[in-house]
Amino acid sequence: VYDIFVTFKEMPYPVDDIDMVKYLVYGATGELEHVGYGEPVEDGYWQAVLSAELTGDLQAGSNKLAVIVVSRRAVVPVTETMLFVTQ
Repeated sequence: VYDIFVTFKEMPYPVDDIDMVKYLVYGATGELEHVGYGEPVEDGYWQAVLSAELTGDLQAGSNKLAVIVVSRRAVVPVTETMLFVTQ
């Protein structure tokens, strides 16, 4: 489980104002392995839940999780990425 924090001016962004939270998992070779949607927990807080099966199928090495957030109030989506390692 990866926590996704969505804020604006350091304040939690309301869940009702979010159109979509989507995440992409790229494997160690750079190939797209999985596409999923974030689950809202509360305002400003979402989660990307990667199953044990998914992470177990990833090759050992440095993988990438990219998160795309689309607000109902903004024209441009926001994308952030992070690396994580599987063994």
